[in-house]
Amino acid sequence: MLLWCVVGFLALDLLIVGAFFIPPVQNFAVDTVTKMVSDTWGCELAIGEMYLTPTFHVHFRNSVLRDHHDNDMIRIGYVSTDLKRLKVSPVQLYFPYFEVDDAEVVVRLYKEEDDVNISVWAKKLASKNKKPAAGPFVMHIDRLRMTNSEFRYENDNVRQSQHPTDMDYGYFVLADLDFDCLDFQVVGGDAADISAKIDRLAFNQYTGFRLVNASGDFRINDKNLIFNDCHLVTPQSRLFFDLAFHYHDWSYKDFVDSVRISANLRPSVLDL
Repeated sequence: MLLWCVVGFLALDLLIVGAFFIPPVQNFAVDTVTKMVSDTWGCELAIGEMYLTPTFHVHFRNSVLRDHHDNDMIRIGYVSTDLKRLKVSPVQLYFPYFEVDDAEVVVRLYKEEDDVNISVWAKKLASKNKKPAAGPFVMHIDRLRMTNSEFRYENDNVRQSQHPTDMDYGYFVLADLDFDCLDFQVVGGDAADISAKIDRLAFNQYTGFRLVNASGDFRINDKNLIFNDCHLVTPQSRLFFDLAFHYHDWSYKDFVDSVRISANLRPSVLDL
């Protein structure tokens, strides 16, 4: 009798675990978790579809994080990854690789507001988390690959045109992004920091500018954006330099006037 009870409990456990790997069950769990996360973050998070295999290989499709005006802030069409290691307190996520396709990141400063949307979201998140953390949030990806993606910076206070062809400091777009890096890391908390060793970065810009490739050591936080040991290639130029943007906070409200730029240019070829 005891043997049959043990077998019964094991079978029930396997059934429950197995059920979790059925897509409808996973999607129900995703809907529940995204609602909880949306309430905690103060911004809507939606995941169209997720599939988790028994070997912890994960696929996401059509994931969106919306800002405080209910516009898309971060949208990702497709993600494929494996979970390497997980720590719950503090939350630390480690992935051997991350493959991203059809992503869009929009950093936007709305009219008559002081902070860009991502800064507003970060401040909301910090205000909701009043308990002292055991340590900062950490996400580390050994290799991050991103294709067919776009980054946009929009400043509604100074934007000159909805469809510019000349450089508009209120509307900055990097389209057709092709990105490959090693040791991508995000650290949260008061000392928030993003860093990576970029092997490849290519994009097109609406002014006609095209970056064939860039590589170097990248870091950004609330005081600096740094690109060291940079090798930049355009159709006409080959540049070798260190570049840094220094500012007071994440807001970027007066980017042109408040950001201090420093650069160290090594022997290069520049053709304008």
